[in-house]
Amino acid sequence: MPESDPASIGAGPSLTLRTEAAPSNPAATAAAGQGETLQPTADPAVNSEVTVDPAAFNGIVPGVSTTEDVRKAWGEPTARAEQDGDLLHLYEVGPFSRVETHFRDGKVVGIVVHLEKAYPANLVAEHLQLSNVRPVLVSDPQGMVIGQAFPEKGVLFGFSPAGEVGKASMLVTQIVLDPISAEPFVLRAETFLENDPESAEKDLRVALRLDPALARAHWLLAKSHILLGSASAGLAAARQAVTLAPHDPQFRLTLAQLLALTGEREAALRELQTVVAAAESRPHLKARAVCALGDLNANAEPPDYKRAVDYYSEAIKIAHPIASDAHPAYRLAAKEVLVDAHLGAARSIAWGPWEQKEIVVPRWLERAGTAADELAKEGGSPLFRIRVAAAALSAAVGVPSGLDPQPWIGRLEEAAPAALAEAGGLRRLQIQWDIGVALYDAVQCFQIRGEHELALQYGMEAAELLESGQASRTLQQSDYYLMGRLYFRLGAIHAIAKQDHDSAVQFFDKAVPMLQKAAAGTTGLSAGRLGETFVSMGVSYWESNQASRAIELTEQGIKLLEAAVQSGAMDAAALEVPQSNLTAMRRQARTPSAADTSPDGAAPSLPR
Repeated sequence: MPESDPASIGAGPSLTLRTEAAPSNPAATAAAGQGETLQPTADPAVNSEVTVDPAAFNGIVPGVSTTEDVRKAWGEPTARAEQDGDLLHLYEVGPFSRVETHFRDGKVVGIVVHLEKAYPANLVAEHLQLSNVRPVLVSDPQGMVIGQAFPEKGVLFGFSPAGEVGKASMLVTQIVLDPISAEPFVLRAETFLENDPESAEKDLRVALRLDPALARAHWLLAKSHILLGSASAGLAAARQAVTLAPHDPQFRLTLAQLLALTGEREAALRELQTVVAAAESRPHLKARAVCALGDLNANAEPPDYKRAVDYYSEAIKIAHPIASDAHPAYRLAAKEVLVDAHLGAARSIAWGPWEQKEIVVPRWLERAGTAADELAKEGGSPLFRIRVAAAALSAAVGVPSGLDPQPWIGRLEEAAPAALAEAGGLRRLQIQWDIGVALYDAVQCFQIRGEHELALQYGMEAAELLESGQASRTLQQSDYYLMGRLYFRLGAIHAIAKQDHDSAVQFFDKAVPMLQKAAAGTTGLSAGRLGETFVSMGVSYWESNQASRAIELTEQGIKLLEAAVQSGAMDAAALEVPQSNLTAMRRQARTPSAADTSPDGAAPSLPR
């Protein structure tokens, strides 16, 4: 990189970018329409609130100033020409011997200031007082980084070529001013979406004010809502994107994902089948759609794990050759599919009707881990390493004797700091939630293996992460169930493994309100399992001399069990012990002296 003197950039009258009042009609400045669609490449700058504030060059504001304004400010041009239907005037302004000014319908629609030599981008940004604006790198369709945009200002730095796909020289040779338009905001939103969906959503709101019919902005808004835990809002945005661009398979792919998240499984299936049929010429999208079909079958009620594995295998077959594609966007997309498809297959085999799981499942997980490591080397998100570890812990619950959770917890702890460091705001809390969910699976596995101290250790860590992470989401029934079951498991370890009911009820006090919310409207086997949980907690409350609470929870549990029996999901025998417990509790509660007949004044024991 050539050495430069920052002072030399501003010698004499030089380049002066002054902020002007934004036009009263932002839509009038929305049509930049210049060149190819911008392609995203990450730039690790810090964002703040989006304030549209178009820049001016020596008193001239693209989208606002007229031909006459330029003549008065700069005099007559040194040359005139036509370019793509626009008027092109060349000027000498101060020390800049070549300033291109583009006019359309009597207004300035672009200014290109050519620098006599290349300057480091950070110095130019500092000199032009752009350091407080989060920039985004811009690449061409071949993946070559060509510049850096500052969306709020309508400024683009043109870079000298780096000579390598995906790399930026960060040396400025041109400074381009355009009218404020939607596309750079969309570009920045897409670039930072994964780690900072809050800021991405703000950018997309600005973009949609400028261009309400921009389908890609609606699509990215839907993806931001997924990351922010608002599936219903995301579904509306995805539907709008598909309405505006019905033939774009990636928009339908996101719509299918949101339909599945909101419980519209059949509609999701139809959308995925449409994407698979329409994406023959875009195999990276076809691979993702086929992988999503695997997810749909694995998460069905009841799950069809065999069919899910078939889809995951097909997705891997499609994605594998694309993983070595020369274009980084296609290559990374294919590797992401390879990670997710291998993880989906590992989970499905772990929980499905296969033999030799303890041999097969680790192989699938290791392949997923290899693909995640390759992604990380190419600048991919460290979240994929977290995803691999989390999936392994989920699989370990299905294969507890053949899959030690400890090494995967180690991988989770190793990957977490980098992912949390990159994430901002709510996204960081969401990652904490995801890590908490993974540790909950570890708790289940340790309980099955009889390693109660480890279950308590990681259960407490999981509880802390879920408690902090819940601020990032609108809790659904499944979230209440997850947190309630975690507290229940921690309490059950104290009650059963340690025979410490007083400690157990401290966790059950947290579990009960969560599980009561999870139980609302629950039917079938799910209702029965919750009923058993309430009955079990009732025993500990009874042993802790909280008779009224014990009776209340046992009654709630019996109602849920009765619903499960009536639906045919459980046998009537499931009610025998709970009803016996309740009868004993009611009888002994009516005879206060009965407790005194037990050693040490403890409440009489109940059937379990």
